Amino acid sequence: MIEIKNLKLHQYTINTTIKENQNVGIYSRQDQLLKELLLIVAGINPSKNCFYYQKPLFDDETYFKERIYMDCEKEYINTLKANRIEEVLALKYHKVFHQEQFKKYVKDLRIRCEGTYQDEYKFTKVGNQLVNLCFGLCIFSLRLFYHPFSFLQDRKQYEYLKNEMRINRGNILALESLQKYQGVLDTLIILSNQQVYEFHDLNTRLLVVKGLIDSEFVIDDLELKNILLFKSIHQDAFIIRDELTKEKRKKLHQMKAEILSIPVLKLEEYL
Repeated sequence: MIEIKNLKLHQYTINTTIKENQNVGIYSRQDQLLKELLLIVAGINPSKNCFYYQKPLFDDETYFKERIYMDCEKEYINTLKANRIEEVLALKYHKVFHQEQFKKYVKDLRIRCEGTYQDEYKFTKVGNQLVNLCFGLCIFSLRLFYHPFSFLQDRKQYEYLKNEMRINRGNILALESLQKYQGVLDTLIILSNQQVYEFHDLNTRLLVVKGLIDSEFVIDDLELKNILLFKSIHQDAFIIRDELTKEKRKKLHQMKAEILSIPVLKLEEYL
């Protein structure tokens, strides 16, 4: 179990508990912020506010044995020889690797088609991401993945991997987007414009308010900042939690605002 207690990161204060075998997604429109947070939770960047079973996890040898961190856009692996990977992991990192499962992934996802071989493999961006994810899912530990599906456009590929994440639970995912992760997350943490929101029910609805002349004025006038997630970049609209009072909803209708109810995982369509 990981606990984050009063972690100050830029304008945010983060408090959350990540239980064993949960699949947790973290989303922000700021990629660098996401990476900073994941490196802290991985115990790589210093913090006194993150704990693994009540012990500080920064630079902790025990925690490092129990988790793996991977930036899925980076190149780590240049071979598909499962026995070689297993040997290196056992000798260097003392981790257990399920090589038969890895072989199955390579075959099912046709990873050999996503690279060229001359002494070692040189993978495409898609191939590299597939190898990283398959490698991580074959290790028996807590997994922290940064941008897992950023290069994957083939729905069959990411649906296959989502199913494996449901089977091999215990994944903390720094998300590059939201919609690809339908059905795999137990918890979604959103670092919004103003604050941190945590959703345990991924069927939660949000409200999009659009069609206003001056959204900024309305947000201040109706005191909506405490339920505000995002202001749209491309249109004069904003996204809030579905917690409008009848009085505030009435005022928005009087201003000729259009109010749409959307699933939380579709909020990107309105940014």
